[in-house]
Amino acid sequence: MSKTTDSLLDKIEHAALDPTVALSDALRLCITLGGRLGSSALRDWATNELNGYRAGAEVPDYRTVPAALYLEITNKYGVNGHNQQISPEMLRRELPEDVWAGIREEVRFAEPIKELEEHGAGTDRLRISYSNSQAIAAHLTRRKQEQDPLAYRHTVVAGIFWSVTPATLRGVVDQIRTALVVLIAELREKHEHASALSARQADEALEKAVPGVHIHDSPGTIVNITQGDAGGITNTMNPAAEPKKGRFWPVVGWTLAFVATAIGTYAGLGQWLGWPAPWK
Repeated sequence: MSKTTDSLLDKIEHAALDPTVALSDALRLCITLGGRLGSSALRDWATNELNGYRAGAEVPDYRTVPAALYLEITNKYGVNGHNQQISPEMLRRELPEDVWAGIREEVRFAEPIKELEEHGAGTDRLRISYSNSQAIAAHLTRRKQEQDPLAYRHTVVAGIFWSVTPATLRGVVDQIRTALVVLIAELREKHEHASALSARQADEALEKAVPGVHIHDSPGTIVNITQGDAGGITNTMNPAAEPKKGRFWPVVGWTLAFVATAIGTYAGLGQWLGWPAPWK
């Protein structure tokens, strides 16, 4: 039993250190290791990384990446389009507070590790759309035309989106590799023989490897990636419940936390656009 478990540690370490080995292999071994050590936390973390995080589940900080915010601007004929980078401050001047409050310069990815690896291996930027981007774009179009009917009479804001480079996703994958290496190092430090490790020690090692990891369900906003028609990536942000008080959300550069409740976002946007309340 000792040799078998020690061998598992060796295999996980080897897979994590070899960039040519898919992280999926190392994570599957982690599930097995968690089962042998009785650590549900380790099993759950590895499973979430493999299969993706469910809507409403806490996403580790390393899956939160910086993303510049853009407007897609065209005309009523859909030609001569261009993208204009904007700031959340600009939206604050144009949108109701309960709408712009959830729009910042940060995106959280909840996809399976294999998808992150595939998108990170590409060369095109990822285009990430907010769930209510079309309604927001329509409002911004009206605002521009109201402010200067002559200058903007043919202008159409076709969408609002975030842009993320493949290199950023490669950075996310690299952090997961590092977390696996730290995990194994912590486990070996706790006991000479892996089979003698307790579930508690495995959990402690995981906390060192993935600071702030939360296994149980917790509010958060998830990004779903789909292939865009033009070969780019179009992501849809699914608003989830607002995070618990005390949760730290970085708000700099790559810090755009999409924190909007599903009902709150719908209700705020619906009241603004005259939609019926979902509970009626």
